[in-house]
Amino acid sequence: MSEQVVIDSLAFAQGGQAMQGEIPLAKLARVRESLLQSDGVAHYALRGGTNQMGKPALWLDVSADLVLTCQRCLEPMVLPVRSAGVEFVLVDKEPESDSGELEEDSEGDVEWLVANRAQDVLTLVEDEILLSLPYAPRHENCAPKAEMAETGAKNPFAALAALKKPQ
Repeated sequence: MSEQVVIDSLAFAQGGQAMQGEIPLAKLARVRESLLQSDGVAHYALRGGTNQMGKPALWLDVSADLVLTCQRCLEPMVLPVRSAGVEFVLVDKEPESDSGELEEDSEGDVEWLVANRAQDVLTLVEDEILLSLPYAPRHENCAPKAEMAETGAKNPFAALAALKKPQ
């Protein structure tokens, strides 16, 4: 990414700062790999503060309309991404899962983020978009392909079934 937005995550949270912006989808390389079209932008808002547990935290909102390929009909589809209020609790080091620290401090879905003096905000935005992508995107209801419906094309496996029949 040529354009970077970097913050000191702990100072940002302790200062109760806020920022918002947008980034062209074409600049999010890992997201772009999944897109049919990389037109459009992702909007984000980030705010810092102290959470209910008294720990420094960041809250991220992301919205974007992604154009993907439906895996059922292979036609374009728009996937709206609306991720609001994702909480990142800032920690000094990665918590150990067997230490009990995760269970004691969390009241649901809490993302842990190691405090960083050079936290790339756009990486957080890109990660959030990637987490919202379905494994196999598809429309709720796909119309059959026009040429298959019009020509009455047969199932391609019908020819294989004919080969299995004894002659």
